[in-house]
Amino acid sequence: MLVSILIPAYNAAPWLAQALDCALEQTWLAKEIIVVDDGSNDKTLEVARAYESRGVKVFSQLNSGASTARNYAFRESKGDYIQYLDADDLMAPDKIEKQMVRLNEEGYPKDILVSGRFAYFSEYPGDLESEHIPLYKDFTDPLEWVEIAWNQGYFIHVAGWLTPRNLIESAGSWNESLSLNDDGEFFGRLVLASRGILYCNNARTYYRKVTGSLSKSVSDKALQSLLQTAFLYEKHLLCKKDTPQTRLTCANVYMRILHFYYPNYYRQLLPAETAAKRLGGGSLRLMGNKRVQFVEQLIGWKATRRLILFLQEKKLNPRAIVRKIGIQLPDNRNKYT
Repeated sequence: MLVSILIPAYNAAPWLAQALDCALEQTWLAKEIIVVDDGSNDKTLEVARAYESRGVKVFSQLNSGASTARNYAFRESKGDYIQYLDADDLMAPDKIEKQMVRLNEEGYPKDILVSGRFAYFSEYPGDLESEHIPLYKDFTDPLEWVEIAWNQGYFIHVAGWLTPRNLIESAGSWNESLSLNDDGEFFGRLVLASRGILYCNNARTYYRKVTGSLSKSVSDKALQSLLQTAFLYEKHLLCKKDTPQTRLTCANVYMRILHFYYPNYYRQLLPAETAAKRLGGGSLRLMGNKRVQFVEQLIGWKATRRLILFLQEKKLNPRAIVRKIGIQLPDNRNKYT
């Protein structure tokens, strides 16, 4: 079984060689490696072409975004299974082999995804601790995976997945109109089109924390992409199954966006607020300790969110503010975060 490792690269010269080395070092021998340079203006293309003598296939396009580059790489690939790898991330040498062995045990199904464990890193793999999340298990029901991921805000790192080619061909390619959370929309759609997910705890990937990366951006473009993915989440999930539970899941997707961006982008957020109400309202609460939850019950999430931002901006003591407005809290509460 051939595995295609597909790497979109934009201004990734500082990291690309390390990503290509980890791809070449994969212990699964039946592999091909494809890099698509997305119109970089640094030495990314030069770095990639230095690996052509080692069998890496290199293509280049005008700057069009990571999703377009991934689709380009997919069209050029021949693998039975697809491994996506961002140019600044890494995989353990036996990551693909571990997942292919698991697939072999199941008879190489063409409608089942394989996930793995990932950890963030900044300098070298393993320098940041890996968190255990509820998605680290097998799922025979794709809807269960979606409800956990979308209700609770969990995800599997792009490189953590190993995907049958047939599943991508049937579920559809990457949505090239998206920027932020394009991977959430793509793999969510694939999960819903699948028969289930196999999990390999010993198939490890490493997600680099890069200052100024798109996934950390707060901008109009990022917000519009998030809103578009939320509407697509709703479309995909309710087409699969329309129940009060799936509607609640969709509402909570909208609520998570509202909680993160409000009040700075309130006008742009109105469609999300309207959608959440149309779906029956969400159950999601603001992130924080018991004090945040208590205040939210008293004055609502919007006023609580504004209060949190005010306290952060003024660097004020929240207990003093709470006492001033007449709320009595016991002294053994956790420190406000």
